[in-house]
Amino acid sequence: MKNTAFAVFIFASFFFFLRWGIIEGLADDVESCHEYIKIGCYRDSLRKPRPLPTLITTYRSVFNWYSPKESISSGVSQCADAASQRGFTIFGLQFYGECWSGENASLMYARDGKSDRCVSAVDNELQLQPCKDDSSEACTGASQSNYVYKIIDPVNGKFTPWSTWGPCSKSCGGGEQKRTRLCSDPLPSKCGNPCIGDVEETTSCNTHSCPAPCLDVSSSCERYIDLGLCSFPEVLKICRKSCGRC
Repeated sequence: MKNTAFAVFIFASFFFFLRWGIIEGLADDVESCHEYIKIGCYRDSLRKPRPLPTLITTYRSVFNWYSPKESISSGVSQCADAASQRGFTIFGLQFYGECWSGENASLMYARDGKSDRCVSAVDNELQLQPCKDDSSEACTGASQSNYVYKIIDPVNGKFTPWSTWGPCSKSCGGGEQKRTRLCSDPLPSKCGNPCIGDVEETTSCNTHSCPAPCLDVSSSCERYIDLGLCSFPEVLKICRKSCGRC
């Protein structure tokens, strides 16, 4: 019975808005960025003062019933911007596009109790569905219902500590070693500032000179070894032991 009643008010709302005509989408997204969390669906008995006392603006006339997901999402985003510009942190969407907020909204929004008359849309399906508080889909209230949101502060990104230096690229003669860090402590949220700075540093290492290569003066050293002449001083002068010969 409950599902039938929900379907009836959705069906009635659809035809109510069709008489406004279909307008291509909502206004362009505003440039400002606001983050908000879902609080829930609450009744509005229309008793004054209203739970959310101030009607800031309305997007009902531009709600596109052929693209409800986009319309709901855009309405929530624009309402967040409008509420924030007035210094409010609690706002709600009622009747498919009315943006409500006001002074003391954080104390008043739940005055008339919870409601089950809030909806969302999935992948722009024409049929709306009951809103789920734990879903990522944007929600709006139907008539006499507010879907309430809270604007939250963005999280700015912060670097992790530097890693230890990596191995040197050379054992002598001047090499490089690197260390890195990540912008993940924490990651910036959608509206947060990114980390500013390098994610990789390099430094010089093993800058000492490499030893001179050991070269035998004579190409005859292997033959001298075969002849057993390595003990002769004159042979040792031209066939150095450090070269692995004699």
